[in-house]
Order: sequence, then C-alpha cells, then structure tokens
Amino acid sequence: MLVNFDLRETKCFPACRAADHIRLSRRVHAAVEPDQGQISARRSAGLDLQIRAVTAAAQWLEVGIKLGARTGRRLGRGSGQGSDRGAGDWLDCSRFYCRLQLALQPIAPAKAAAPPEAEAADCSEAPPLEARLALRLHQEGGFTDIFAATALALQPGLSWVSAEIAPPVAMLEQAHALDLHLFLPPGSGDLQISDFAVTGVA
Repeated sequence: MLVNFDLRETKCFPACRAADHIRLSRRVHAAVEPDQGQISARRSAGLDLQIRAVTAAAQWLEVGIKLGARTGRRLGRGSGQGSDRGAGDWLDCSRFYCRLQLALQPIAPAKAAAPPEAEAADCSEAPPLEARLALRLHQEGGFTDIFAATALALQPGLSWVSAEIAPPVAMLEQAHALDLHLFLPPGSGDLQISDFAVTGVA
C-alpha cells in the first residue's frame, strides 16, 4: 500500500501577513518559536516565505504538514481525492520517503565592521546550513519526533534533497495522528519550496 502527499497539488498558496505562526493551507503551516521572530508569505505556486527578526534565543523554525489521523472511523480509506486520499492510512505505513526542492537565502545579523581579513576568515569557517526532517507521532499525553538519519543540505539556489524515515512500528500503533516537520536553522532569511513530496509505504 502507498499513500502520497504532493505540495504541487495545491495550485496556489496565499499571501500571509507576518506572524510567528502562519497557516498556508488546511494541511501546511510555517512557524517560529513564539515571540522569537516573524514569517510572512508571498502568493505563489510553491512556498515563498520571508523569515524576519528571528532572535538569537529562537530554538526552532519549521514548516509542518499534517499527514493523517485516526478517529472512531478510519479517515480517508476509500474516500476523498488528491492529496487527501488515504489520509488515515498514513498510520498504517512503516517507511516514509521524502523528496524536496528548496532554497534558503540567509540574512546575516548586523555586526560591527571588521577588517577584510577577518571577514574572509568568517566566510571560510562558516558551517554549511542544514535542515532536518522529522515525523511527529501524536500520542496520548504528548508527541514524539522521529528524525531522519541524514540532514538536508541547504543552498541559496533551488536544489533537490531527500530523506527516509522508519519509525518504530510499536510507536506508530500507539499514535493517533501523524505530521511531518521540516526543521530549519533558526535565523532570518528567504525560503522557497517548489516541490515537497512524501510517500508512505506499508
């Protein structure tokens, strides 16, 4: 059994005013730790986010996708169309494959002027930016994040990245809802996601 989510099935995402949590569609949101920054969005066929005023104290910055949930009646089995088809069947999957095309242009915080040789040293020593994908399993009393084993390299221009997540089956059986979270390095910048596909395999 396969179930799929495809960001491109939403033909156009709306513009959103700056806030620390913005809802981009019924299933997709972007957020930064409350009161530690703001995110806005331009109207676009993909996600086009402007992340501003992120403080040094911010612990997390994310794009989240609701995949599925259980209720008294299994959601989505044999009903619905498009990205909603089989929504409840996500919790019957054992492996999750993710593929994204994204770009991040960070905005460096303002700092006092430094000699040219010091600026060159800062650039050469700057570590590459990385994001992490995690499945969030909602259980009674809280949630658990299961991270992909490999980080995703972030580039200023659009590039393809992928990851696989295989949560413990026992934890999936205890979960009542499942989300996917793309955790980004907290900081100001511009983020574009033109493609985000998730496939769950039973």
